Amino acid sequence: MTTLRPRLGLGARIGGGHSPVTPYIVPLNAILIGDNITSRMIARGIGCVLVLSWGLLKADQPSSSYKGKLAVDLIQSLHKQAWSGATNLCNPACWMFNFTAPMQALLDLGSDAQESLIKALTDEEIRDQAIILLGGVGDERAMAPVIEAMKSATSDPILDRRRRTLLAGNLALTNITVADVIWHHGGGIPFPRCPDDPAACWAAWWEQNAATFRIRDIKQSRRYTNYPNYGVYRGLP
Repeated sequence: MTTLRPRLGLGARIGGGHSPVTPYIVPLNAILIGDNITSRMIARGIGCVLVLSWGLLKADQPSSSYKGKLAVDLIQSLHKQAWSGATNLCNPACWMFNFTAPMQALLDLGSDAQESLIKALTDEEIRDQAIILLGGVGDERAMAPVIEAMKSATSDPILDRRRRTLLAGNLALTNITVADVIWHHGGGIPFPRCPDDPAACWAAWWEQNAATFRIRDIKQSRRYTNYPNYGVYRGLP
């Protein structure tokens, strides 16, 4: 049986704090095989991309250009596997991100996926996925594009997608910046600020900080209860 060994188990529970998550083997066909001929063909296509991505990531120093091309292929796969969105399972914060196989593969690519994911923000069908993934691989260059994507999502007539996208934006930007725009740094129940228009709150914060904000200059610890804690930032002090 073909298997995929992701860095973190797909759909693994990832909360605030930094307890280790044990990787596990996921049978590729258990995730990807559909119920009819069409879906099986789609699944095999995704499977080929994922097998390629895993082989690439195991290679010695693969080129950035090659990983960039792989990111484009994986982003196309996002259309073929729906994302249910992130959910908080407990208070103060225990996030289940429910990443699909292509999403996890993009996270594994790290910063090499950032440019392609920024371009994907204009695609309404996968905008929520691009946003949450940028929170895991992006830096200060992703801030303005994600905020603009959140502004666009504010007027999305599909309520579930709008809520999912705005939550993804809050998680992504908090993960990058460690700012307390939405959730405070202390413990306790994380009542969100700006529940009605989070894009406007992030836009105001970015207007004040864009000129000086750099990831390398962050002094605030990421080790607090309400921190999303995923992607390249997971486990940092």
